[in-house]
Order: sequence, then structure tokens, then C-alpha cells
Amino acid sequence: MLASMANPEHLERLKTADWNGWRQTHPGTTPDLTDTKLEGLDLSGRNLAGADLSRTKIEGCKLDGASLVRATVHGMMVKATTFDRADLSECDFEYQKLEEMSFVGAVLRKVSFKSASIKGSNFTACDMTGAKLEGAIVGAATFTFGRLLYANFRGVDLDGSTFEGCDLQQAIFDGVTFRRGNVDKANLTLAFFRDAKLAGTTFRGVKAQRASFRGSDLTSADFTKADLSESDFERAVFTGANFTETNMRKFTAHRADARAATFLHASFDET
Repeated sequence: MLASMANPEHLERLKTADWNGWRQTHPGTTPDLTDTKLEGLDLSGRNLAGADLSRTKIEGCKLDGASLVRATVHGMMVKATTFDRADLSECDFEYQKLEEMSFVGAVLRKVSFKSASIKGSNFTACDMTGAKLEGAIVGAATFTFGRLLYANFRGVDLDGSTFEGCDLQQAIFDGVTFRRGNVDKANLTLAFFRDAKLAGTTFRGVKAQRASFRGSDLTSADFTKADLSESDFERAVFTGANFTETNMRKFTAHRADARAATFLHASFDET
């Protein structure tokens, strides 16, 4: 079912297999899909790049493999819809509710999820380079094997989420709450975890050269076989943490609390 107040020609074409061809022959036309209800439609592979979807309600649709690059999505409401392998680069989803959605393999470069709710959503193997998530409600979202270089999670509650195998180079996690989380085998080179609450989180096998954990709570964290060379743990609390077989060359921990931490076979020498 599809009802709306948008451009009727654009809506009718959207439902046809000719949509992408029409977009190619009308490159200067911005699809007007505003104030629309799109329900139960298979829009997989549709070219919606630059389209205006303001205040549109999307429910029970498939947008797998679709392109929504730089689409206008202000006030858009989405429910029970999949975006697997879709390209949503540079879209602004601030303050929107995108809970329990599937974005597996999607491209979300420079997307803004500021103050949005993405609880329980699946971002497995996504490219979220440069994504902005400050103030987002993330609870139990999955980012496994994702590419999140330069992503900003400053101050976010990440409890229940997983970042196993992610590329998090230069990502910002300052002030986050991520207790008993999983960051195993991730690349944290030059990442920032300053003043974060990371008690019980596992960082097994991570590459965290020159990363900063300054002032963080890492009580009982597990860094087994991690590379922490040149990383900064100044003022960090890592009581009971596990650094077994960890590379800690040029590691700094001024005024840190390392009581009951384990350093079995850890490397501290510079050569």
C-alpha cells in the first residue's frame, strides 16, 4: 500500500522497474517523496540518491542495495525495514528512531546518528568511516567487522554492543560506558578511550599502537596478546586486568593503578 501527498508521478515511477532508468535520463530532477507512506514495498537497488524523503513513513520495506547518498531524511520514520548493502553516505538521521534495523554490509560514510536511537540494530561489516554518534542511544547494537575509522562515539552508552574485528583507527570513544564489552581483534591504532568506563571489556589481540586510555576504568579488562606499544594509560585504573603476552613497549602508565594486574610474558623492552 502506498499513500501520499508527494509528487504522484515520482511515486508511481518508484514502484516500477524503470525507476533507475528514469533517474539516469533525468539527472537534474530531485525525486519528491515527501510526506509519504511507503509500506510493504521492495525497493531493493533503487537509486534514491539525493531524493527528498522528508517526513516520509517507511514500514516493512526492503531497501537492500539501494542508494540513498545525500538523501534528505529529516523527520523520516522507519519501522521493520532492511537496508542491507545500501549506501546511505552523508545522510542525517539525527534524533531519529532506527531500532532493530538491519544495515549489514551497508555504506554509512559520514552519516550522522547524533541523538538517534539505534538500539539493537545490526551494522555488521558496515563502512561507517567518519560517522557521528554523539548522544546516540546504541544499546546492544552490533558493529562486528565494521570499518569505523574516525567515527565519533563520545559519551555514548555502549553496554551490550560488540566491536569484534572492527577497524577503529583514530575513532573517538572518550567518556563512553562500555562495560564487559567485546573489542577483540580490532584495530585501535591512534584511537581515543579517555576517561571511559571499560571495566570487564575484552581487548584480546587488538592492535592499539599509540592509543589513549588515559584516565579510564579498565578494571578486570583483558588485553591478552594485544599490541599496546606506545599507548597511553596515564591515570588509568586497570586493577585485576590481564596483559598476558601483551606488547607493552614504550607503554606509559604514570599514576595508574595496576594492583593485581597480570603481566605474564608481557614485553616491556624497546628493542
